[in-house]
Amino acid sequence: MKIQRRLRLAAILFSVAIGCIAPTVWADSTAPINTTERTGHAERKLTAQRFVTKASMDGMKEVKLAELANEKAVTPEVKAYAGRLLTDHQQANERLTAIAQKKGYKLPPADDKEKATASNTETPKPGPAAPRRDNSRQTAIDPALPSVDEGQSTAPKAKPADDEDSALAELRNLSGTDFEKAYLKEMVSAHHKAILLFTKASQEVEDEDVKTFASNTLPTLRDHLRDASLLSGKTVAGR
Repeated sequence: MKIQRRLRLAAILFSVAIGCIAPTVWADSTAPINTTERTGHAERKLTAQRFVTKASMDGMKEVKLAELANEKAVTPEVKAYAGRLLTDHQQANERLTAIAQKKGYKLPPADDKEKATASNTETPKPGPAAPRRDNSRQTAIDPALPSVDEGQSTAPKAKPADDEDSALAELRNLSGTDFEKAYLKEMVSAHHKAILLFTKASQEVEDEDVKTFASNTLPTLRDHLRDASLLSGKTVAGR
């Protein structure tokens, strides 16, 4: 009898415990999930200042590349395309500059890239003469070490300041159809990126003047991309 009473009491206590815990478990399982914690931070919104800076730098790059293409292009079609891009991007740059000055947005200096390139390629001033090295002694200590001839420079070669200078440097070293093919490939890539940037600005930027500029410039960028793609196909087929 005592055992039956103890079993009955244990069953009652177990039922009471389940009754207390179940509502808490149910509430936790139906609570909304904090997606911010699981997915991380939301994508960074494009501000007017970020767009102005990026669009201005890209616009200056397009002008420089178009000027170079005007000089080096060999076919009338590519030369005419470069001339059209030069005019369109100069005008777009002027409109963006006017908006930035009116609204107080910062613009990258037009000569920033030239300064950066010059600083990277500037010939260092000669310093005090280094003591003469005994190369024969070096070789005797470790024959695997290369000897350094007197007057031979071990400084690393100057590198382009950024992607723009890299593209310009590459194109300056090309000529003829090789130049045109590389230039048109660069234009297809650059205008794909520009269309994405300007589309994002037309949707996200809060400044109405900047948003309108982005929206109004998009058709021209799409025309540039279409023409570059068509010309690129003709250039490759003609080779």
